[in-house]
Amino acid sequence: MQQAFAAYGYGVAPTGVYDATTAQVVIAFQRHFRPERIDGRADPSTISTLSALRAARDQGDQPTCAIIKHANPTRDFNNIALRIKQVNPDILIPANYYNEYALLVRTLQQQKITPKAIYSVLGGAASSYKFVKEFPEAANGIIDCNHWFNPKDKRSAELKKRVEAQGQFFSYEVFMTYTAMTLLADAIERAKSTDRAAIIDALNKSTFSNHIMPYGATQFVNGQNMGAQPLMTQVVKGDIKVIVPRDYREVEPIFPLKA
Repeated sequence: MQQAFAAYGYGVAPTGVYDATTAQVVIAFQRHFRPERIDGRADPSTISTLSALRAARDQGDQPTCAIIKHANPTRDFNNIALRIKQVNPDILIPANYYNEYALLVRTLQQQKITPKAIYSVLGGAASSYKFVKEFPEAANGIIDCNHWFNPKDKRSAELKKRVEAQGQFFSYEVFMTYTAMTLLADAIERAKSTDRAAIIDALNKSTFSNHIMPYGATQFVNGQNMGAQPLMTQVVKGDIKVIVPRDYREVEPIFPLKA
C-alpha cells in the first residue's frame, strides 16, 4: 500500500508499518480524492480509488502529482531542484516561508528549470514587493492566490505611495493591518464605547464596506468574514498585478511561462 502511494507521488517510504506519516498521506489523499470521508484509514474504498487513479495515469488520462518535502530552514535547494527537474511538473506549487521560497525559485532560475506555471497559495514571497525588487528575474511570472488590495481603488494607490515614501514596502501586513484597524475603528464608533463586549458585539453585527480590499460588506460568521475574497496576482515586468477575477484584472495572465 505504501509503495502504491509512493508510486503515485506521495512522500512515504515503504516501511511496512502503518505509522503516523502513512496516516497523514492517507488523509491528504482522501481530502483530495474522497472528501466525503476523511479518517486516515486505508480502507477498500481508498485503495480502489488509488488503484483507479494510477491506472488512469498509466494510460495517459491522469496528471501526475508529486509532493516534494524539505526541512525548514533549508539553505541549499540544489537537490530539491534536481528532484523537481526529474518530475518535470507542468505546474509547481511551492509552500514555503519567505526565505525558503526566495531561495527555491532562485535555484530553479539558476538551473534553468521553468515549469509552465509557478502557482502559490498564500505564497511566502509570491506577493512580496521586497522579493520582486531584490530578485526580479526569479520572481517574473509567479502567480499567487492571496488576500490583496483593490488595485482599482484610488485609496490603495495613495496608501501605497505614502508607505513607500517612508522607505517601506507595501507588504501584505501593511494593507491587511490598515484594513483591520479601519474595521475596528468603525466598530468602536458604532458601539459608542471602548468596552470589550460592546466592541465584539459591534463587530459581529458589522456590515463595514468602506475598505480598500476587493471585499463585499463585512459579515462575520463564527469569526470568519464571509464578505472576504482573495485575488490571483502575477509578477509582470517587475510589478505585482491582479489577473483574476476579471473585475479587478490589471493585465492578462501569462501562461505558460517562457524560459
